[in-house]
Amino acid sequence: TLKSAQIDGLETTLEQAFFYYTASVWCTEDSVRSDHLAEIDPHSAGNIRVNAAVSLMPEFSRTFQCKEGDPMYIEDKDSCYIFGPKYKMIAELREASMAQNLLLLLILLQSVASDRLRYHLEHLIDKNVSACDDFYHHVCSQKVDPTEFFQHRAPSIFADAVARLRPEAVMNSPID
Repeated sequence: TLKSAQIDGLETTLEQAFFYYTASVWCTEDSVRSDHLAEIDPHSAGNIRVNAAVSLMPEFSRTFQCKEGDPMYIEDKDSCYIFGPKYKMIAELREASMAQNLLLLLILLQSVASDRLRYHLEHLIDKNVSACDDFYHHVCSQKVDPTEFFQHRAPSIFADAVARLRPEAVMNSPID
């Protein structure tokens, strides 16, 4: 089934890949935010964004088989969605949205995005940190060169993607 399908050569299911891919966008080197940075950027740090989101998603708990008592574990009845799980229509939309995201990820895994995800899973994951304890620090190992994270590599990844998808456009365009 799609839920248990694994990515070739990696011990990762497509459902897990969805969470890995989403969280990897927020990877940065841990540092204490200065007061100045907090004034110009009121958003939460990446670790808060990632862990706060997934710790409220029972889909994450099921996908990574988190157990009761794990920091990232939550039951359906305790989850926090905009309208709550008791609203049947919203629950159906949420399930459809998850299915669409998995389908999109499957399509992306056949193209350039798969290279980025594969690289991240092979080199930037901290396997000493449990996904159910601290997903951010599991996904965003602090033992690697932070310039390898997506936020630093995005311009070159985008250029590579354009070159692979439309090589004639890159080859025939002026450099300036």
